[in-house]
Amino acid sequence: MSDQLQQQAIELAWRHWTALGVAGVAPRPEHAIDLEALIAFTPFIAAAEPRLERECLDWCVRIGPNNVSISRLRQIVRLMPARGDATSHDLPSVMMEAASGRPSRAKLSTKSRKPRLDHPSLIQLRSRRIFGVSARADLAVALATRARDSEGARISAILPVGYTKRTVALILNDLADAGVLEELVVNQAASYRSLKVAPLRALLAPLPKKAPSWPERFALVAAILESWRRSGARAPSTYAIELAKVLDGLRPLAARIGMKPPIVGRPQAILAELARWSSALLDP
Repeated sequence: MSDQLQQQAIELAWRHWTALGVAGVAPRPEHAIDLEALIAFTPFIAAAEPRLERECLDWCVRIGPNNVSISRLRQIVRLMPARGDATSHDLPSVMMEAASGRPSRAKLSTKSRKPRLDHPSLIQLRSRRIFGVSARADLAVALATRARDSEGARISAILPVGYTKRTVALILNDLADAGVLEELVVNQAASYRSLKVAPLRALLAPLPKKAPSWPERFALVAAILESWRRSGARAPSTYAIELAKVLDGLRPLAARIGMKPPIVGRPQAILAELARWSSALLDP
């Protein structure tokens, strides 16, 4: 099961990284890319694709510092499982060192180029060029890519992963003061309804077809891949039980994106269902 999942993850990562300017020939995705989530996830597949790792290192050192939110990257790294493979680089640490201005010890390919920001998948980077590398920029993306609503949404439904509720609440209040949003308070709970999102959509256009929440999806896939490497060689029944235990502990993470893992049933049935479920995580 997870051998196929690993290959699917590698192909997806190539598509994301190629859109960002890494040397590659993969087609760019139609959905939005989440830069910090991608950096946090890539080490879990790097050992199986050394060329991808080499080119990602180059991008993080040479291109990344002007594009990446280091504080958000730290928060998303915390969602990821412990990594058992010590042979591949710790890409988030490389990115943090590069952002601090310390010279890289890695041998770089120098093939990466600045991304062309006119592609729909790079809405996050376009927003950061306009609003700065900040929670405000990522919140603008969240508002622009949300389905239109007439009743408003709570902060928890808008909150981009990696930022605190307080930080986002302050920004939403600013946008309400500016007339972009309308604040609705019912039973002391605030929600926000869009008033002027059309100009924001026009500013950030072209919009992607979808904007999945990649931090949770990548964290779940990383947990499956790590479980596979630890116990995938065991009997299928044993592996199914171990994998179900791992995913049972991650049910709150899966619930955030409405992707309840199928972990109840006979071992063979669990593995078959999880194969379909995990593939759907990477094909939203």
